[in-house]
Amino acid sequence: MEKSGLNSLFPFLAVFALMFTCMIAHAETPQDIETFFKNGRDLHEQQKYDEAIAVFEDIDKRFAGSKDAKTRERVATALGFKGVALASKGYRGKALEIWEEADRRYSKDRDHAMRVTLSRLLYNRLQTLVGLSIRGPMQNQKAEFDAAMAVFDEINKRYGKDTDPLIRENIAWAFIQKAMALGHTFNDHKTPSDYSTYRTREAVAVLDEMIQRYGDDEAPVVRLPVAKAIFEKGGIFFQSGKKEEEAAAYDELDRRFGRDEDPDILAMVIEGLYGKAWRLVQTAGGPHVKNINDFAPAFKIMDETVKRFGENKNEQVQEKVIKILLSKASALAFLEDKAAAQDTIAVYDSIDKYYGQAEAPAIRSKVAEALHHKGVALAEKQSKAALAVFDSIDQRYASDKTPEVLEWVARSHIEKGKIYAGLLQREKARESYNLVIQRYKGMQGMSGPVSLAEFYLHGE
Repeated sequence: MEKSGLNSLFPFLAVFALMFTCMIAHAETPQDIETFFKNGRDLHEQQKYDEAIAVFEDIDKRFAGSKDAKTRERVATALGFKGVALASKGYRGKALEIWEEADRRYSKDRDHAMRVTLSRLLYNRLQTLVGLSIRGPMQNQKAEFDAAMAVFDEINKRYGKDTDPLIRENIAWAFIQKAMALGHTFNDHKTPSDYSTYRTREAVAVLDEMIQRYGDDEAPVVRLPVAKAIFEKGGIFFQSGKKEEEAAAYDELDRRFGRDEDPDILAMVIEGLYGKAWRLVQTAGGPHVKNINDFAPAFKIMDETVKRFGENKNEQVQEKVIKILLSKASALAFLEDKAAAQDTIAVYDSIDKYYGQAEAPAIRSKVAEALHHKGVALAEKQSKAALAVFDSIDQRYASDKTPEVLEWVARSHIEKGKIYAGLLQREKARESYNLVIQRYKGMQGMSGPVSLAEFYLHGE
């Protein structure tokens, strides 16, 4: 009887052993988390936030108890992404809670990769709190500001002397966030800052401290926030009406970074030079200027900037150069002499010369805009030449798929109609207006030109 009972137990033990072996074979390993993590990150990049959040929560559930350093860092990063996804959905309070939980859980870890991750999570908290202190409910802004300053102090105390470039990058950006918060906070002292009613003097001091600490840092990821700090100083001085200090900041930005290869940095350099030049236009009298020589200092900066960066192939840089050229044309439009009119046409031609063959939609749109303005500039005294310009816009861009480009095509046909109406060729004017209506009515982003065409058509 006992032998029989023992024999009946063998099949059960065999099955249990097999199940145990399978469990070991299919146990989740540190490599498994990478598959989950990649899936969550891909969903996040596709802005499928709810699905991404579910994956990151699953990662936390499966791997939170791991002793493996790499796995623990991946869990912390997953929590970081979960917070970003929640913030993207508007749940900033929940995002802050997630990041705080990750910091509480892992702040004692000495693993280097974990320190990089936690410095980023602290920065996320700081950035979110600063945003809430500026744009959140008025009754909460003071508390959000104080919380942001506390987070800045923590990240600076904990990681401020770290030598890792990625951590230094996070600290550098943290300084900028602190300056932004100060720059949007009312000065509560009895004697206001001589910069403005905001705490801008303190904001500039924070930026100067960051530049002093990281200004000579050669790491590319650190150079960008340093350039941004100098650029933001110029912006603060502009808002405060301190023109000389603003110009000095933009000169410093150009001196330090004017030969940099990072397009984000170069775009800031060009934007700074544009600001400096346009302030000179305004100082000269803006629309009240009668002599082109009054614009000479501003135009010198503009021309030198275009010469330096006009051949750059980066789209972001090209947009900034075009902005300068269009601004020069706007300044020339203040003048009424014939030479200024010719110079204006030359500016629009230079945009076409530099960028007429560009493939980027944003640049094509700017070229179409420049050609449109050229036609408008010619229309008053050279109607035939203006019509030729508007026809060239249609020939070049009528088949374009970019709404911003097509808008300039439509507006060019409207300008043609206005020219024909002025020449008393009303049938051709109506043809131009009708073309816009028939071709673009109902098309996304084209309601403005269509409405304008209908207005002029009914006026014929």
